[in-house]
Amino acid sequence: MNESGRDSERVVFVAALILCLISTAMYFVVYLTVFRYGMLNHDGRTFAVAALVISAITMLLACFLALTSHSPAWATAGMSGLGWILICAGLIVGAPAIGLEVGTPGNSFGGVSAALFMIIAGAAILQVERNLQQSSQ
Repeated sequence: MNESGRDSERVVFVAALILCLISTAMYFVVYLTVFRYGMLNHDGRTFAVAALVISAITMLLACFLALTSHSPAWATAGMSGLGWILICAGLIVGAPAIGLEVGTPGNSFGGVSAALFMIIAGAAILQVERNLQQSSQ
């Protein structure tokens, strides 16, 4: 019974990590489009909103893990620090988004919000790891 709990937590974590990478790749496509053409058409804005929703789902999954995780598997060396991937993805999405916001005010497509969602998700994962490392000592 306890083994299935660990596996489900790992599945949720891997899902959050994969969704974060997908959202980052989608924003990379949005940024390339904006830098090439200067604006997004209707389909491009829809694509950017989908990337924003995916990053929000990533944050919700990570916060779910932070609130419900009790597995000692999070404190192992293999899982330690993987929350930094989410934080770095947030910085990758956030830096160009802030530049676009400053350069062209009012031409937002949710990049700053998505970056904040990913940074919050990474912080939640790091907090889970820290809590379990402290409780195991």
